[in-house]
Amino acid sequence: MSRFLALVFCILSVQSFAQTGTIRGSVTTSDGKPAEFVNISLGKTARGAVVNEAGHYVLNKVPAGTYTLTASFTGLVAQTSTVTVAAGETSSVDFTLAEDNRQLQEVVVRSDNRLTNKETDYVARMPLKNLENPQVYNVVGKDLMKEQMMTDVKEVFRAAPGVAPTEYVTGSFAVVFRGFTNFDYARNGMATSVYRTGTEIANLERIELIKGPSGTLFGSQVSTFGGAMNLVTKKPYAGFGGEVTYSMGSFDLSRATVDLNTPLDQEKKVLLRFNAVQHQQYSSNEYGKNKRFVIAPSLSYQASDRLSFLFDFEYFKSNATRLAYTLLFADEVPFRSAKDIPLGFKKSFFENDLLSDAQATKYFGQAKYQISKNWTSTTGISHVNEFLNHSYQPYVNWISADTAVTSIRHFGPRERTYANVQQNFNGSFHTGRFHHNLLIGASYEYNDESVTYQIVPLDKINVNKPFAKAGLSRVNSALADPATPTSHDAYGGNALGIYVSDVIS
Repeated sequence: MSRFLALVFCILSVQSFAQTGTIRGSVTTSDGKPAEFVNISLGKTARGAVVNEAGHYVLNKVPAGTYTLTASFTGLVAQTSTVTVAAGETSSVDFTLAEDNRQLQEVVVRSDNRLTNKETDYVARMPLKNLENPQVYNVVGKDLMKEQMMTDVKEVFRAAPGVAPTEYVTGSFAVVFRGFTNFDYARNGMATSVYRTGTEIANLERIELIKGPSGTLFGSQVSTFGGAMNLVTKKPYAGFGGEVTYSMGSFDLSRATVDLNTPLDQEKKVLLRFNAVQHQQYSSNEYGKNKRFVIAPSLSYQASDRLSFLFDFEYFKSNATRLAYTLLFADEVPFRSAKDIPLGFKKSFFENDLLSDAQATKYFGQAKYQISKNWTSTTGISHVNEFLNHSYQPYVNWISADTAVTSIRHFGPRERTYANVQQNFNGSFHTGRFHHNLLIGASYEYNDESVTYQIVPLDKINVNKPFAKAGLSRVNSALADPATPTSHDAYGGNALGIYVSDVIS
């Protein structure tokens, strides 16, 4: 009896299997690429499948019959096909899906993230997507700068979390990362030391702020334990375009910018982009004026399929007052904050003609060569020359609740030369199931600086009595006096760094 039941069960199983078939096929987009993750559904059933990364799908054990098969995915036009499944056979159904312009437009509007693009080639010195990058960093892009009408580099840093920008008395800016102050920055990944001339944002595509010790890849000149700053400039592109803007605002702001891009040959192998800005603005204080002029052309040349060059030049000229350095002797004055100082917020001890005259010329070059499919060589060089003809730095030393002693520190001439040469090799390869993004590089830095400076004591002022402001003619007369001591300093240095980084996934 048991043998009979087993035989009947086998016969029923064979008959059941023989009454089903298989549906398989491929799904591609209109450009012939595999359409991964497309949903395949079998009409009037709960059956379905998802297309794999190779563009294939399969439905097994489909009862014999005629069905409607549907392929659908957001952004693609859904397609249906009628298929007849024969018992014990395989039916093949392929789909080619076209883009749905209506749905794509809706997706673009809803998923617009132009202010949060964090993909970068510089933070880890290798091309990585945001989620692949182990570094902690923030990005402020040109779209946010334009949307908020930013005109000063300190405004850009205020838009980043965990960062406090400050203005230094020398005319440069500094940023506080996690309690550590950083005065230097990188430009397109290259160390670019600028102490006395400031920075203009009209030529910037984005600013990257790398948090924590991960900034050590940029070297000790650029990074601190708090992090590092990297300024990414605008690059030439294969097309004609540009914009001209003019801005007016508070404190007599007058700002004109030009951004033009054009190919220089028919093959579009030689591309030129030109940026320029003329900026002028006064301050809320009666002492404060800032004038600067910048031109920044950039030229790219695609020598071959493997070799490309990029050349940048930037000229920066500034005439501006320096931030007054206020000193408080805590044991002798009752001030606990700036609001306690008896001099009005808009008042000053100095005339507005104490303008510092500074200029900088910056040269940058990059050669990129594709050694093989997985290896790339990048050679970069930067050279910065700063020249300070005059810099008048005011000092206010409060010695009591109503009395201050003023002085001027005059720097100039002051010249500084800084150079950085880098060689990086980037490789991408597998060891077993692990993927490696490998960086091997070396960086050489050179710095040379000479300075002449003088200290001019001015007045002991009681703010409760009328006083005369110190202006340019009085300060220059004191500087010309042979009794005013003059000091000279010269210093410099060299640094060589070698680094290796491997991002494993």
